[in-house]
Amino acid sequence: MGVFFVLRVIRRLVSLLSKQAELTAREVASLKQAQNATETAKNLMKERDQKDQLESKENKQNEEFEKKIKNLEEQLNEKETRLIKTQKDLETLHSQAEGTNREYDRLLKEHEKLQKELEKGSGDSEKKNE
Repeated sequence: MGVFFVLRVIRRLVSLLSKQAELTAREVASLKQAQNATETAKNLMKERDQKDQLESKENKQNEEFEKKIKNLEEQLNEKETRLIKTQKDLETLHSQAEGTNREYDRLLKEHEKLQKELEKGSGDSEKKNE
């Protein structure tokens, strides 16, 4: 019965560690996307400034760039929000994993103690039978 409980704890620990790795990968991907969006937004802003200096017939093109920039800024804000949420989720998962590790260690010590008591008790009963 104790072995099954320990196995369930180990299984849960593995599950939490897997989830932590997944969240870490998501965090890295989100960060890269946010960096790319920032770089793209900066480049588009530079292009927009250059286009503002051109003739008035290019105003329509400038408006399209402004729309793209706004869209990218919204995407950037969304990515930053997701990144913050992912970081918080990762911190939560990390603390849960630490708690699970501490509980696992405590249960392992308790299991060893009970195992010793069981061995000690069976040793006493064998001496009585002799």
